[in-house]
Amino acid sequence: MSKELRTQFEKELQIFLKDQLRSYPYIKVNRNKIILDNKKGAKANIFFEYMNSGYQYVFNMYVYSSEIKDFIDNISPPYPSNQHMLDSIYQSNYLDEKNSVPIILPKTESGKKNIFDAILKILNTIYLERAYNLIEVNKKLIDDIIYYPKAYAYPFLISLYAIQKNKISYQDIDLEYLLSEKMLGYINDKDLKIAFNKEIIDYPLYNIPMLLTKNKSKKLQDAVIDTATALFGFLKKQKLLIDIEPFDEQGKLKTDTVIKRENVTPEGLALFNTAVEGWLKYLNRSQAAKKYQNLSRLENGLAQIREGKK
Repeated sequence: MSKELRTQFEKELQIFLKDQLRSYPYIKVNRNKIILDNKKGAKANIFFEYMNSGYQYVFNMYVYSSEIKDFIDNISPPYPSNQHMLDSIYQSNYLDEKNSVPIILPKTESGKKNIFDAILKILNTIYLERAYNLIEVNKKLIDDIIYYPKAYAYPFLISLYAIQKNKISYQDIDLEYLLSEKMLGYINDKDLKIAFNKEIIDYPLYNIPMLLTKNKSKKLQDAVIDTATALFGFLKKQKLLIDIEPFDEQGKLKTDTVIKRENVTPEGLALFNTAVEGWLKYLNRSQAAKKYQNLSRLENGLAQIREGKK
């Protein structure tokens, strides 16, 4: 196939896709690459690559999300990612898809139209849908993972994050399937994964001993204690804790405190799902001397939750 034919086809394809995909948010269509970037730490790269061996094109997609990666890093799973690119949370090749069809470089005008339509269908029904579900971490993400788990770095953990973020009840989820061997990601460490994933279902909302062990320096450990003191003090003052006392008789933080889902009221759980993460990110980037006393994000978040119940 001539280089000129291929170049002309790719130019026309770019124009076609720019027009057809213009309604999608934060999308950029290049010659052989589509980029989705929400400018908030989530990004998808969809590559459209030509293979000389078969005169055909294939898709590859890589998705990155600081939001999901932070969740996984905080859990620190004892087993490796399914992906060789450790910073990505999703990787796939179109040739591995079920019922994939060859995208052959066309020679005629009618052939171009057919291939354009075929590529658009693949993007709309597979890649763009999966990319946006990951970027937005919505409920549909769980169905995507169940359908094609081996494409996800940590299929169970990413499913768990989507469950928690969308406040989905465990009763509405087939947990037995999510914990099954198929969902482990087609890799080794089966027994380790099953044991750890079962334990992580009741993953603590805030685990002081784990954080102190993870952060070895005194400066970081002091930050963990200051953060927990401020957070737990707020939860206690607002009566959001159940059957747990995080402070001793002198009012000092108990550093063996672990707060689980059953230790907070429904309002407390909603606060963890909405405002606590933003407050923690503020603490990480702020250099203010009294940043731990700045609870406005928690106060505003709780006010919105209580206002919504009226």
